[in-house]
This record gives sequence, structure tokens and C-alpha cells, in this order.
Amino acid sequence: MSLFTVIFVSFILLFSLSNGFSNRTRLPRQTKVIGTCYNFLGIVKCADGSAILPTANIKLWESDFPWDDLLHTESLEHSTSDSRLAKFAWKGCYNDGSFLGVPFINIEIYYQFKDVCHPGDSYIAKEVEIKRHQKMNLYILHDQKADLQHLD
Repeated sequence: MSLFTVIFVSFILLFSLSNGFSNRTRLPRQTKVIGTCYNFLGIVKCADGSAILPTANIKLWESDFPWDDLLHTESLEHSTSDSRLAKFAWKGCYNDGSFLGVPFINIEIYYQFKDVCHPGDSYIAKEVEIKRHQKMNLYILHDQKADLQHLD
């Protein structure tokens, strides 16, 4: 058996086995960006009007094969004027590594908000807004989703 055949069969096996991993988050769409440095910022609000829990955090994930990579975890900073709002902000530099010395250009990222509105809850934001258009990013959490809106 040739080396190519062994590598090809190994790749197929790895791919088929990885589809059974329970930690693999399958999203129909993530935000595709060039792997470099960005400012990640936004405001978070529960759609049902709940106060933001003190344990609330945000995770930045990269959708990757065979499992997603956790890139960053940040606690949400509670608003001093409204207990129903929290914010996040950090600067991060991320990439998807390389294959045979050739770097991957794009990464596909998404947010996961955890323990925000109710203990043990989780919300996925497929849209990660990194471009500033003179607006603030507002993520409204409901039904295990985080919908992005822009505030003027």
C-alpha cells in the first residue's frame, strides 16, 4: 500500500469518526474573517428581560475540523446603570495555523454566551461583528441564539 493511500484512508477515517463527537458544534453559518488582530466588543441583553448573572461569560470559538477550537473566554462586564445589560471588549489576534508550511488565510468564528440569563444557559451567535460602522453591536439572547442588532 502506498503512503498516499495510507494518508488518504486515515483522513477519511478521521473525518467520519469526528462527525460523531458530541462537542462538535454544527452551525449552518459562522463569520468568515481573515486571521489577524481584531477588536471584539458588544453589549448583551436577555430577550426576556432577565438580569445578567454574575457568572456570565462569552467564548470565542473557531469552527474547525475535526472539532472546534476555543480561542478566548471573557467574563461579561455588568452595567452599573442597568442590571439587564452587560458588555464585553477585548483585542485578540487569531489564525487557523498552517498546513505543510502554508498558512490558512481565513478562520470561521462564532460566539457562545454562557450562564448569562439563567444558570446553565447557552446561546450561539453566528454573526461576529468586527467592523465598526459608527454603531454598537447589541446581542439579544433568546432560544439558544444570540441575534445581532446595531445601535446608533
